[in-house]
Amino acid sequence: DDITAPEALSRSMIADSIFSGLSEPARPLSCENASDRVDRLERTILGLKARYWALQLKKGLDLSRLKENPGSTITDPRLKSRFYALLDSWYRQAAIPSLSEREVRRFVDIDRQAYRLYHDCNI
Repeated sequence: DDITAPEALSRSMIADSIFSGLSEPARPLSCENASDRVDRLERTILGLKARYWALQLKKGLDLSRLKENPGSTITDPRLKSRFYALLDSWYRQAAIPSLSEREVRRFVDIDRQAYRLYHDCNI
């Protein structure tokens, strides 16, 4: 699963896809238990998300240039803490493998769902 992703799957492509305001037509969204649902979604990709952002930081990404902090949609304090611990652990590695194409698709799809739910439900 740690196959290097093609260079065409750049950080900006992924970040733009995740944080672009989601251009596809919006379906009605239920906000019942929204914060729990966001955290359940985030939990399924926590390792991928931490590895992805650690790699971007290693490549010189300045987090202050992002519209949103990568962990901002995680509402559970323990889950958020685990995300940042994983990110730190990956960042400290000498080499961080890029996400495979399949991992990128999974990450983007699930993080997009969490992001939309988080923002549309004003969590």
